[in-house]
Amino acid sequence: MSSTIAAELRDGTWTVPATGTTATFAARNFGVLTVRGTLAVETGTLTVAGGRPVTAEGTLTAASVATGNPRRDGHLRSARFLAATEHPALRLRALRFEPADGGWTVPATITVHGVETPITLYAQQLPSSDGVRVRITGELDRTTTAIRAPRLMVGHRIQVEADLTFTRS
Repeated sequence: MSSTIAAELRDGTWTVPATGTTATFAARNFGVLTVRGTLAVETGTLTVAGGRPVTAEGTLTAASVATGNPRRDGHLRSARFLAATEHPALRLRALRFEPADGGWTVPATITVHGVETPITLYAQQLPSSDGVRVRITGELDRTTTAIRAPRLMVGHRIQVEADLTFTRS
């Protein structure tokens, strides 16, 4: 049985259980193929005040990148891409939440390869019987990060998505 959205968004701090939670990404490869993959969600918190989200932060584990191709995954973990050894975490921080189309537009920053870069996300709350479920989508311009690869090899735009269930702390 699903609870209503309004009842779910109670004031307080909400967290994402790290175990088994992933974020997905998709990027064009060689201009024709779309490569899809996942990154493990290490932490995620959402603070609600006055019945609306006010802060959110999350961390993804760079070394967890998985596309189904071990050789490609090794390249993505390398210094040219995510630099997982030197920068083991990708950090996301929401700057604010602006109501939009049944959800929120979320101007945010994401730190990739040690460089903080802007990203605009769209968050939509979904029905859930066991917490606050939020689908987050956005697009990262990889040229604003320290990721360096020829455009032919990896497109500039990387689609990101996460379907997260927060529980009250």
